[in-house]
Amino acid sequence: MAIAGKRKIYLRADADSKIGYGHFMRTLALAEVLSTDFDCIFVTQSPSAFQKECLTDVCKLIELPPDVTRFTLFSEMVENGDIVVLDNYFYDSEYENLLRSKGAVVVLIDNLHARHSNADVIIGFSIGLKAESYSIEPYTKLYLGPSYSLLREPFICQIAKKHPPIKDKKNIKVVISFGGADRKRIAVSIADILDNSPNVSEITVIGNYSRGELSNNSSKIKLKTNLTANEMRDAFISNDVAILPASTTTLEAIACSIPIIGGYFMDNQIYNYHQYVDSGAIIGCGSFNKRTNLLKVKEIIENGTFGYSHLSQSIIPVNLKKNLLSIFEAL
Repeated sequence: MAIAGKRKIYLRADADSKIGYGHFMRTLALAEVLSTDFDCIFVTQSPSAFQKECLTDVCKLIELPPDVTRFTLFSEMVENGDIVVLDNYFYDSEYENLLRSKGAVVVLIDNLHARHSNADVIIGFSIGLKAESYSIEPYTKLYLGPSYSLLREPFICQIAKKHPPIKDKKNIKVVISFGGADRKRIAVSIADILDNSPNVSEITVIGNYSRGELSNNSSKIKLKTNLTANEMRDAFISNDVAILPASTTTLEAIACSIPIIGGYFMDNQIYNYHQYVDSGAIIGCGSFNKRTNLLKVKEIIENGTFGYSHLSQSIIPVNLKKNLLSIFEAL
């Protein structure tokens, strides 16, 4: 049932072990911003219990099947005047046109600019994005850069705060998070390597891993899964260094000003990785698919060649929510 007096927004994003949880999390962040002023409905295929829990206090949920019927089922929901937010790489300009032909306003979340888009609005929040990189229609409006970052509330609240200083670089606490698409268990490999470092006193690995995947049952290593936004923020605040791929989680860590050692393990992370490195937001290790680069993480920590990210206040504005809300109020 629609909420009287509020315009309807459908937010369409999925999550699984293949594509990870980045699309879901950043669209969830947008839903948090918009839910007070709009009638928000989150649409996702085969949501896990964790996804359902994340959405409980944010907005309504509609579940779709994982087969190809999900495209038709979703388009049939949309009516004239609705706003549709699409966040994934399997949509194309033809599907955008289908939704627009029904009278919907289409908003695309796209940092990669890998295809032509017929969307009415594109939000791209990566560092260094340029309008000329996008292939778009004359009517398409672009909102680019970290001023439109899709961060959940606990991270927005952290932007103006400084990370606690490292007390002892011979006694480092590390947090590692590679998301739901870490099929090669890279996070576990890094934890095993750091377990042998005398400079590392504690390692928190966030994700769906088991102790049986570790090379030994070290008391240094803590495994955590299905963290809430508050718990994720606390993990960044309470640790000294974060080891992350160039994903949505990196932006959350930047907001917390924690030193970041970053890399990539999927092709769609490469562009963001280089932007983060070039801006000084992270210390880059290159491809995490190469063991030599995993060993480089240990070398950086033992050499103490890392510092704080001072970019959170300079690239992510404190009035971030206002920036995002103004986009939708103008549609």
